[in-house]
Amino acid sequence: MSPANIDRQVFIEVVRLARLKRFVDEHYADPLPLEVAARVAGLEKTYFSTFFRRQTGVGYHSWLRWIRIQRALELMQQHQLRVTQIAFEVGFGDLRTFERAFRKCTGSCPRDTISRLDVGFASPSVQSESTAIRGDRADGLDGYQVAQYGNTTRTWTIRGSALTIHDSHVTKR
Repeated sequence: MSPANIDRQVFIEVVRLARLKRFVDEHYADPLPLEVAARVAGLEKTYFSTFFRRQTGVGYHSWLRWIRIQRALELMQQHQLRVTQIAFEVGFGDLRTFERAFRKCTGSCPRDTISRLDVGFASPSVQSESTAIRGDRADGLDGYQVAQYGNTTRTWTIRGSALTIHDSHVTKR
């Protein structure tokens, strides 16, 4: 199972996981080894991995990687940082590890994702733009953004860890 498919309710109903989730939301950029996560959850390291997997269906490190990639996607939408800066900002120790994790979670490389996002936002001829984000951003970024450029409408859709960009062209008569 993918971390994107975790029942988000488990992080509310299970007190130990709720505590861990709050901690990770505040410290995702810090090194968060299994020992730290177990201590925050109030469990022994040897039992924590089993507990986490039973409750969520995924391993702790996969989930942490997914959380960090979600934060990276948020930073990419702000268009203020380079890929290397984003990697360090979200807790990866080196660019190569970040790129591998990003590709595994999203199916594309970070630079391609930024380029796809930049194509629309960099254009000075934006006529209209709207954004809607729904859901619990701490658990995953679900939302969309729409921008109108002349006769082209660009829609960015983010569901779980998947970013989809769709252009539709309107022919004026």
